[in-house]
Amino acid sequence: FIPASLVKVGDILSNGEAIVKRQMVQRRGVYAPFTRSGTIVVNDVVCSTYITMQPDSAYMKVGIFVTPISWHWMDWMGEQLLLQLNLVNNHPQQYTVEGISVVRGAVVLPMVKWILSQHVVIQVMVFLPVVLLFLVLSHVQLSLLLLCCAYMVRIWLRRRRRALCKELSK
Repeated sequence: FIPASLVKVGDILSNGEAIVKRQMVQRRGVYAPFTRSGTIVVNDVVCSTYITMQPDSAYMKVGIFVTPISWHWMDWMGEQLLLQLNLVNNHPQQYTVEGISVVRGAVVLPMVKWILSQHVVIQVMVFLPVVLLFLVLSHVQLSLLLLCCAYMVRIWLRRRRRALCKELSK
């Protein structure tokens, strides 16, 4: 996927159709879906829901170096952190008059833009601990998921063994 800002008339979509017109539309009440995969299917066309903080790349760039870390992943992990800290579930999302999320748009966006305007050393000093925290959290979530699955399989196997023992003892 590429950022929508890089799509040109004549480009071919994944379904084989060509882009015939490109325009920016802004409306009140329109929502930007935020999916874990970064994709959504609209009218049988796979569309990107990726976000980016740097218009020419979906991946975090520090100086001239393009990292393998996508902005979408960073935002997703930030959302997961807020969920874990229970800062999202119990409080309804709030939006500015322009329809921008207060947390993401009014707080995070200006902060990230400021960091990106700083020297590369400052960018690394700020982003590196955040990326490392998110990597640890993603592995913790995966580990917990695997532990839960293993526990459920263990329970199922125990019940199955008991059922087989009952059948054999008859």
